[in-house]
Amino acid sequence: MCQGIQRIGRFAPFDSARIPRDDWSQFAYRLTLQTQLPTRRTWAGPTGECDTVGVERFPTLTPRPALFPTGLTILKALVVARWLALAWMVGIVAFSGDVLRHPVIAWVAVGITFLVTAGSTVLVRSHPERLLHLPFVLIELGLAIGLSMVDGYVFEPGHVFETTQSIATQWPLLAIATVGVAYGPIIAALSGLALGPAEMVGALLNDFDSWGPGETVSIVASSLFFAACGAVFGWQARLLKRVEGEIADRRA
Repeated sequence: MCQGIQRIGRFAPFDSARIPRDDWSQFAYRLTLQTQLPTRRTWAGPTGECDTVGVERFPTLTPRPALFPTGLTILKALVVARWLALAWMVGIVAFSGDVLRHPVIAWVAVGITFLVTAGSTVLVRSHPERLLHLPFVLIELGLAIGLSMVDGYVFEPGHVFETTQSIATQWPLLAIATVGVAYGPIIAALSGLALGPAEMVGALLNDFDSWGPGETVSIVASSLFFAACGAVFGWQARLLKRVEGEIADRRA
């Protein structure tokens, strides 16, 4: 039977009636693969020639995002960035000295961050597509929001809205980048809006009560900045995925 496997860049409606019964097991297997681009297949027509009408574009079984080749490279770069951010965080906590009023909580935050970083390192080598699934995306985003809030709690009053380093370091940006690659610009932008309020909670936990126009603008600007970064990350990821699909179509 004439069969051909081709890469495509877009999805189309799924119609199981057009799948030959003898190919169902192989089709179901391919359908579960999360790390491949969507595929399409042609079957032999009544005359034995390839039936170009019977073309299907296969979605995945779940709404989890599929991993595209450039996306794997992005995930590897994010793993390296996580280790750098963790090292930066350890340095901030280790050399803060008497400025820390809750050092135990600070080191617990470092430990949790280490677990997430190590977990992402293991996953990128064994199951990289899971770094784009909802559980890990929520964990990393929750970590970024939590670090932004606990930053004000672990330091002595006067820490926020100053030039001192935050223990969140660049984790909010890393989390937003992950959301953008996984779920696109809109979800990433909405997630970025949550980081400004998280910083406001951190300021309240730092016993900050001298709110004025400058501090309010700072919180709003943080939200808009992370939202804009999320939109850009998501847009770039979708653009790369679309371009890869178009190139694969031309080569097929």
